[in-house]
Amino acid sequence: MITRIQANILVLVLVGLGIPAYFKAKYYLIGQLTLGDIFTWGIFIDLSFGFGMSSLVVVGHELVVRYLRKRFPARTSHTTRFLIQMGMTTLYAWIAVYSFTQFFFNVLFPFTIGKDTWLDLFIMAFFIPIFVNGVKESVYYYGEWEAEYLRREQLQKENIKAQYEILKNQINPHFLFNSFNTLTELIDESKELAIKFLQQLSRVYRFVLEHKDTEVVELDDELKVLDSYLFLLKIRFGENLQVHYNLGNNPSHYNIVPLTLQILLENALKHNVVSKDNPLKVDIELSKDSKLVFKNNLQKRKAAPSTKTGLQNIINRYRFISDQSVDIMETPTDFVVKVPLIRVEAV
Repeated sequence: MITRIQANILVLVLVGLGIPAYFKAKYYLIGQLTLGDIFTWGIFIDLSFGFGMSSLVVVGHELVVRYLRKRFPARTSHTTRFLIQMGMTTLYAWIAVYSFTQFFFNVLFPFTIGKDTWLDLFIMAFFIPIFVNGVKESVYYYGEWEAEYLRREQLQKENIKAQYEILKNQINPHFLFNSFNTLTELIDESKELAIKFLQQLSRVYRFVLEHKDTEVVELDDELKVLDSYLFLLKIRFGENLQVHYNLGNNPSHYNIVPLTLQILLENALKHNVVSKDNPLKVDIELSKDSKLVFKNNLQKRKAAPSTKTGLQNIINRYRFISDQSVDIMETPTDFVVKVPLIRVEAV
């Protein structure tokens, strides 16, 4: 990647060499110079003029650009800013060319300049800013594109890692061990209930495997698999776990990151006491700003500090697909997570 300093040096060299090269070539072609005249000690004077002029133009251009980028920071005003930039840098270039030429050939190296040379210089003063703006704007927007590309690549890596963590956390030995223990007991107590338990368990893990690489699913489908997951949990916890929905009549109008609700429910069970005397109460609602609100009463377990892996997975995945954030709040009585929903029409 070319930095702004490297771009300035590149422009400085090209313009510094280009100005004397143009005049040498012009006077050679019209017969006023020979090859021997070109490569004399006078070439150092020509190069001094070229690089002096180039330095003034590059420094002035940089100052103008810095001022305008502060004055017009928004991307929407880029066209306006660029047109003003072209006008200001061209005007500056004319002033710089006239002032520096007068100083160089009247004070440093007295020399009479003809009208045709002045015309050439002012034409250069028009095209040099176009060249400088072209080079530096290309470098600037290439840098912006590369930074955005790297950011997207990083977010994609985080998303892939999050998906892997979700899959790993869902198919974990502890959950499977509890599920199979429950299934073993049910086989002795009620074969019909055992069969239904196995069907719901299969449905949950089929959903996990089918959507492990999916960015979003319909909220309606997420709720259906949550029902299956709740069926498994209800066998273990009974009325000690109480989950209530309040999502209106159109949950299918929204999309959600898959397994979000299952992870939030697991998180609530992991960190809170669930008992007859202290039932865990979970409310899942749709807010007015189209966010899914997951709230559970707070009755913390005495356990090791949380790593917040599950919540971080959700945050990372939403960061990849949406500009809306996941809001997490804790009060003395409740733990609340607000998850952005994505309208189906926008996907």
